[in-house]
Amino acid sequence: MTDRRVPRSTASRTIRSVLAIELSDVTGVAYQFILDGVARLRAENFMEGNIVLDLTVRDQDVDEEDLLFVLSIDSPVENKKWINPVLSRIQSGELRLVQLALSYGCELAILCRGYKLELIT
Repeated sequence: MTDRRVPRSTASRTIRSVLAIELSDVTGVAYQFILDGVARLRAENFMEGNIVLDLTVRDQDVDEEDLLFVLSIDSPVENKKWINPVLSRIQSGELRLVQLALSYGCELAILCRGYKLELIT
């Protein structure tokens, strides 16, 4: 009898983590903010209709306190083993910290490799 089992693949693949957020300005112009290589994301109360006051991308100007929310950490003193590797990746340019400041009810922070802002036509 012939063995007809399919050999297992030894290949692996990497799935890119991409996040797209649609935004519009006060004049009604729509944009898509695309974040590539999302390593970590934390959002609380993020809903359609949130009013974005500020969108900040921080490439290297980040300290331990800036990472507490996105890493879900209460105290930097007790959690340096989690903070320091992420901080090193940001300082080396491998990751960026993206923060959206909203007018009410939402906090949003993302660690990602890259980003772009595209006009939606």
